Amino acid sequence: MRRIIARFFSLSQYPDKLSVQRGYMIYGTTAMVVTLLTLFGFVRVRPEVHMTLFQEMAVDSVVMLSVIGLYTLALITLLLVRFGQLNVAAWGPVSMWLLGVVFPTVRNGLQGSSDSLVLVILILFAGLLARESGLLVGFVLTIMALVVGILARGNLGDLYSSERNISDLMAIGFQITGIAGVIYMFLRYAHISRLEGEASVQGKRIAMAEITTNVTRQISGKQSLQGTMDTAADLIAASFPDVYHAQVFLMNEPGNQAELLASTGEVGKLLKQRRHSLKVGGRSVIGQVTGTQQVVVAYADTPDTIHRHNDLLPNTAVEAAFPLRVGERIIGALDLQSRNPGAFTDDDIPAFQALADHIAIAIENARLFDEAEETIRQNRQLIEESRASTEEVLRLNRQLTRQTWADHLHDKTDDLALNIDFGKNTKEQGGAWTHTLREALQSNHTIHQRNDGRQIVAVPVRVRGEVIGAMEFELDESGQLAPEDILMVEEISEQLGLAAENTRLYENTQRSAQREALVNQIAARIQETNQVDATLAVAARNLQEVLKAERVAIRLGTPPAMSPNQSGGGE
Repeated sequence: MRRIIARFFSLSQYPDKLSVQRGYMIYGTTAMVVTLLTLFGFVRVRPEVHMTLFQEMAVDSVVMLSVIGLYTLALITLLLVRFGQLNVAAWGPVSMWLLGVVFPTVRNGLQGSSDSLVLVILILFAGLLARESGLLVGFVLTIMALVVGILARGNLGDLYSSERNISDLMAIGFQITGIAGVIYMFLRYAHISRLEGEASVQGKRIAMAEITTNVTRQISGKQSLQGTMDTAADLIAASFPDVYHAQVFLMNEPGNQAELLASTGEVGKLLKQRRHSLKVGGRSVIGQVTGTQQVVVAYADTPDTIHRHNDLLPNTAVEAAFPLRVGERIIGALDLQSRNPGAFTDDDIPAFQALADHIAIAIENARLFDEAEETIRQNRQLIEESRASTEEVLRLNRQLTRQTWADHLHDKTDDLALNIDFGKNTKEQGGAWTHTLREALQSNHTIHQRNDGRQIVAVPVRVRGEVIGAMEFELDESGQLAPEDILMVEEISEQLGLAAENTRLYENTQRSAQREALVNQIAARIQETNQVDATLAVAARNLQEVLKAERVAIRLGTPPAMSPNQSGGGE
């Protein structure tokens, strides 16, 4: 039953509180008028007919139509309020009072002071429910009802003289006019007060929005996480006069503690030095905010407060904390403290929460920026280490190549050199190093010179970046040598170095295979003997053949103890 009543009389379709209160007023006035007239219909007895209102319905069709119209108006009024027609519904209680009370009273000739009160209530209903326009219409209806009621006294015989009728008309008229004036001034005062209150609230909201925008703009730049939180706390304390201390708490990695990471003033420095933190979900403002993810406003010096007294902040009268949320995840809390108990009103809470949301986004962006910077730093370090390792490998590779080729050339009895004169059709093995060959070798660059009517081009020969030689070309002065020709020569030089390296490796492989075969052959000969002396003799002969040695000595066992003179010692 309660749900049905609540659903039928619901006012959730109205967007603002003023409309909701006006709807409740119309509902209440309608119910009051219906209840009052229903009680009067059962109880009040009219002296001239000696019947109640409901008894009189059976003999008087006018009374019957009035009662039916009264309840019909009540139903229509409730439906109009339910469907959002407040301005039309406001006339429902006025019409009900006019039809159910004023009409019978006027019909009887306004015989007593209570009848005058009926007219006053009419103008009150009209003014309160329909405002200034209703007051004007109600005043006109009341004057008309007063005149009609005075004129209706003629049907009562000589009870009222004409002089009394005129006196009553003027007296009641003045009363109604005065009451209408008072109601009008009250309505105007209420209207002006409401407008001033709305303007004050709107002005405060605009100021809050401007401050929030300014704070958001200044903390949204690319700065570190700590810098973002410090800037936010300082700007809030400087921008809001009622806030004398601002703090930012962030959740730790396990999520069980809210750690103080930004705090204003000297007190803030001391608190950060102490590594101040509060338990998530604990009995403190920050604990409750981080635990419930809801705004908490706690007043000091109240029995049930969760505000924890801090000796460093003894003047705090109210503490408000707002959750720092990123999506559905809470990352910390914004804590504001004020000496003014009225610093955080219900109208201020949404603005401060919006500011906290902006700060949370800025903090998350700063956190991501710091993580990206750290990742970049680590990647750069890895790149540097990789580059250093690569350079070291290349250096060792070049060193090994240089040493390998030095050993390879040292083992050669003839110089690996070739001179071909195509003009004279001559070929010469070996030869001296020319100036351009030396320069190409030492500089590791292509040399292009003109000398005695000849063009000379010298190109280094490289293996794995290490220069192992050079080759030189001579051209006639008139010969054309384009840049792409130089590139072709350099590419041939690279291929020459690669081919020379492959040849060297092949030769080394061949020598290794020969040595391994020789070792296997000697080992086989040694193993063919079955006496130690014979084994030593076979080993000596094979070593002499391989090494071309003039003398071979082999000893088994350990040498005897040497005398002091043999060892070179003595006293």
